[in-house]
Amino acid sequence: MKTVLERRLRRKLRIKRRLASNINTPQVIVFKSNKYTYTQVYDPKSQKVLFGLSSKAVLKNSQTLLPKTQAAFETGKRLAEWLLQKGLSRVVFNRNGFKYHGRVKAVCEGLRASGIAV
Repeated sequence: MKTVLERRLRRKLRIKRRLASNINTPQVIVFKSNKYTYTQVYDPKSQKVLFGLSSKAVLKNSQTLLPKTQAAFETGKRLAEWLLQKGLSRVVFNRNGFKYHGRVKAVCEGLRASGIAV
């Protein structure tokens, strides 16, 4: 029987193969820990991380305590604001081996709600 980490790594490799064809489009990479959700904008052309944002920063600036999924949605919205400022309206979503539900889905929905084509 495979562990949770081994299954995630297999999914991650499958996703990585699929994303290899999109070398001209920036990627939004998501990582989630037990407490926070982290996002990065990665440019495959220059092989550099352009920007990073976490739900930790979003919660710190918020007046109210948000649930983790709501904080992930807000992280996606703030990331979209930055992308739109830089003139990027289309990105590729890299879920990094995580299943597309919960916080990972909330980040993607936050991007879409702010006008980013994912």
